[in-house]
Parts: sequence; structure tokens; C-alpha cells
Amino acid sequence: IGMSQMGAKNMAKEHGMVHSEILEFYYPGTTLTTIATGNWGADSSVTIGASFVTGITPGTDASVLLKALGGGYSLCSSDGSSKTSGKLLTGDIVKDAAGKTYPVVIYGDLNSDGEIALTDLLRQQKHLLGMITLEGACLEAADVTKDGKVDIADLLRIQKHLLGAATIGQ
Repeated sequence: IGMSQMGAKNMAKEHGMVHSEILEFYYPGTTLTTIATGNWGADSSVTIGASFVTGITPGTDASVLLKALGGGYSLCSSDGSSKTSGKLLTGDIVKDAAGKTYPVVIYGDLNSDGEIALTDLLRQQKHLLGMITLEGACLEAADVTKDGKVDIADLLRIQKHLLGAATIGQ
């Protein structure tokens, strides 16, 4: 079950559909929620999408996210223990009042430590070489160009981020 990348591309290019229309087509009844927060800057916001929570700046404290989400949401670490403070990590889980869970994705954080560092670049390289397999939130975090695939362009973006030549958008 999923979304055809070619179909979505065609819907946008040939029919002028925007992301919300395409997602509604593939995932009927799904609601995209964007929660703007002043804590991450003017052009940043947390988004609870169909599968993941994105838009979180590396190093953000869990209490900031919980405050931004307001009531009706809880947070736990990937091992299931409740989390109300401490650094947010790729793989932490946001749970809504209905019990639906959304893993946190911090683009570029491939080792789930909440930061973008050399170890993430090495994990990206090992994944591309087939030495390891990234899955779930870490695989999503590896797609730093957000083009629906993990490839050399993502590796180069992480490298440029680490060198200060580019920034990985959240």
C-alpha cells in the first residue's frame, strides 16, 4: 500500500494538482495537519503527515514539541517509554488521542541521536553501498532532498550540510 511516485509526478505536472490533492487521492480521509510554532523560526513548522512527524530542527527538546502540539498528543521514545523532555530523535513516536502513532523524522539524522553528524553521512554511504539497510523513520530521514528516493544527491547534501555549504531543511 503506498503512493505511486510516477503517478504523483504526473498528477502534479499534467493536471496541476498540489500535494494535498495528490495525498487525498492516494490516502482518502487522511488529514494533513501543520502546526506552526514560533520556537523553530518563521519558515519552520511541525507537520503531522500520513506517516511521519517532520519539520523538527535538530537539537529540539521534547517539551517544545509537546507544547506546540497542545493537548491530545503524547510522546515516547522508540523503546516505548514516555518522553516529556530531552532531545527529540528520529524514531521517537508521537501518539494522538485516537492512538495513531507517527514516528519523528529529523532529516539527516540517520542514527537517531537527534543531530546531523559525520556518523549520519557514513550510515548514508553504507546504505547506498548495500552494507546496511535503513528502515522506517531512518530511511525517511535519509531522503534529505525529499524527492522520494535515497541516492547520491542525499549523500552529497549531508556532506554539504556538514561542511557548512548547505543546510538540510526540515
